[in-house]
Amino acid sequence: MQGNNISPSAQADADVLKEGVVVGYVRDHNDVVFNNTASGMDIGFAGEGISADILGQGNIIGLQFQCNDNTGNTTNLLSRLANGTIPADQVFHTIRGTQGSAALAAGNGFDQSQNGFDFEMTTTQIPLITYYYDPTQADGQPQYVTVNPPFSEVFPTAITGTDNACITGPAVQPGGGTVGTLTATLVASKLEYGNIRYIYDQLIDGGSTDNVVQEITSTWTAQMWALRSSLLANSPYLSVGALMELVKEPDVPLAIKAEVLVANPDATMSPGFLSWAQEQAVPPLPAYIINSVVASWRTSTYRTVLEGQMADKHTTMTQAANGLIHLFHQDTVEPTADTLLWVWRQLPTNAARFAEASLLVAKGDLNSAYTLVQAMSVDDQLPALALAERTNMLTYIGVLRDAENGGRDVYELNSTERSLLSNLVADHYDRPSGWAANLLCAAYGNCRPPNTGGGRTTHAMVPHTLSPTEAAPTPSFTLQPNPASTWCAVSFQGLTDHTVAELLLEDASGRTIQRAMARGAQGQVLFDTRGLAPGVYLMRLSGSAMSPSAQRLVVQP
Repeated sequence: MQGNNISPSAQADADVLKEGVVVGYVRDHNDVVFNNTASGMDIGFAGEGISADILGQGNIIGLQFQCNDNTGNTTNLLSRLANGTIPADQVFHTIRGTQGSAALAAGNGFDQSQNGFDFEMTTTQIPLITYYYDPTQADGQPQYVTVNPPFSEVFPTAITGTDNACITGPAVQPGGGTVGTLTATLVASKLEYGNIRYIYDQLIDGGSTDNVVQEITSTWTAQMWALRSSLLANSPYLSVGALMELVKEPDVPLAIKAEVLVANPDATMSPGFLSWAQEQAVPPLPAYIINSVVASWRTSTYRTVLEGQMADKHTTMTQAANGLIHLFHQDTVEPTADTLLWVWRQLPTNAARFAEASLLVAKGDLNSAYTLVQAMSVDDQLPALALAERTNMLTYIGVLRDAENGGRDVYELNSTERSLLSNLVADHYDRPSGWAANLLCAAYGNCRPPNTGGGRTTHAMVPHTLSPTEAAPTPSFTLQPNPASTWCAVSFQGLTDHTVAELLLEDASGRTIQRAMARGAQGQVLFDTRGLAPGVYLMRLSGSAMSPSAQRLVVQP
């Protein structure tokens, strides 16, 4: 999310909490709220629910805020407990434990007013959120922050240099780049992340279960493992000459080179060695490896530097994937399910596995989706909380599969199946529960409110009574042909001349896969169904000041 200017309406109810950008439950995905402005709000920017990879790398993967400006807000940034019905997972709520990184200042601008918070925490899963700021930015340091050790504390940390999110921006701007450049960025950053993560895991616990690391190290031959063992056995006493020969060897993986260099600080600190390795060696060492070696000279900060580097590379990797997904959904590029599956398969997160399963469900390949999720318990060695999410996902897919095997679609579920989904929704706020909630709401009118808010004041929608002259229109539309195989014409009517509505085509999980604007009192829009998997979809017409309507669209081969 980026580029929004947010301020309260003159008609805003004084008793209702005024919030700017609220993002919740992004879990193990690197989402960035970038370059927005919030003015005069109770809360400028809030992250709530489980919005970090609390099962593994909560300081590295998750929601962060970059380059957002705050003026006259009571609280500028907030890591917040989501209340709602107080789900059992509330203790795990948090945003990413590092905002920015040791190499990149977050770049937000703060009120720095003692009448409120620059950065507030009501979460405790990650006791310390480190906020990296640029000391040369006039309002870049959060001065009024939560300090409640050992349960919750924001720790502002200055970094030197000009690496600031406001200068460099997100790794990949939404919609920017081409398929070729974004694919190259994704592949390169994935390799860089894996190399750094390998070194980090050797430092911390001597091994790794990270998918990217396993993918990289599985390509190493027995001879490479033997070379690595031999060089490390003679460390930290390897000579500069031995290290130079290692750097010049083109077949040795970068991760091994970095690991051996880090293990020999006396040699790497020799005058001119690093400049030779980066500028004259063939092949030269990339900058991120050089930076890791330099960081190893400062033992007390080495782990922090590695974590910051991993955070940056993982963010680049996931943002490149997001950029590809965004580009594939533009009119100029026709995405296929297999293309999207390839993108998600590059990411080593549970979020990507569930996205992959969702695509398989949309393709109608429920058996493959079920098998993929079922394998996660073994392949990813999931902790208890993720196992519960996996179980919920299997329940969700199982209900869809049972209905399909019985010759029924999602709008024809029996009472037992609907009950299973209702129990799945209950107090759960993971991904499959969200999809189940969308299905129950769209198909059966059984809707639940979002799990949001901080419990400090009433959280409610402001009622607005329409006068007779502004009564909500009663729109309707027809689908022709239905079933459709190549295209479907959507004819709408009942709008006003000034109404701007939107036609949304949704799959069984509630995900919008195509959209088009509906302008004027009546009209027609064509939807291309050639790239859609056979199955039942939902066409929805909605807009401001109108009652939404929806119809089923059947797509045939």
